[in-house]
Amino acid sequence: MIRVVTGTAQDLRRDPVHPETSAPIEGMAIPDWSALRELVVTVAPLFPGIRTQSWDVALTHRGPVLLEINWGGDLHLHQFAHGEGILDPIFCDHLRECGYRGTLPARE
Repeated sequence: MIRVVTGTAQDLRRDPVHPETSAPIEGMAIPDWSALRELVVTVAPLFPGIRTQSWDVALTHRGPVLLEINWGGDLHLHQFAHGEGILDPIFCDHLRECGYRGTLPARE
């Protein structure tokens, strides 16, 4: 994990350690990340009607287990974590391909 944040706007702050256990969180590797990613990439095409997918995945002693698929998901969460917005050219193109008709930044 690159960084962990909590709060919003002016109350946004980094939390490099777990607030209850004080165990370090930043820099922690997510167990079975490659297997988790491969699983989601493999099953995502089975749901072609859900063009913007968010998956809930449990990490178990037997490997990653899919819990549910969500449409869209909480796009603001990773924006907080990464400190940048999501409306980059790649995501804007994805929205256009999905038929979004709202205002988006002009293509570069």
